[in-house]
Amino acid sequence: MAKRRKAEEHSLLLRSAESLGRVIGTLQRQLNDASRRLGTHKTKKKTKKKTAARPAARKRKRTTR
Repeated sequence: MAKRRKAEEHSLLLRSAESLGRVIGTLQRQLNDASRRLGTHKTKKKTKKKTAARPAARKRKRTTR
């Protein structure tokens, strides 16, 4: 009896997890679509940013008091 109940609980948890995964997937697709429409969607392609060369930092002299 306890074995059967445990199997039923496991089955219920599995179905709940699958349903939750589908909901999360749907929300992720909706978020991606909205981001694309707003033009804020990040592409997977990595590009290097062009940055200006920074001058070397000067070292400060320590003063003693």
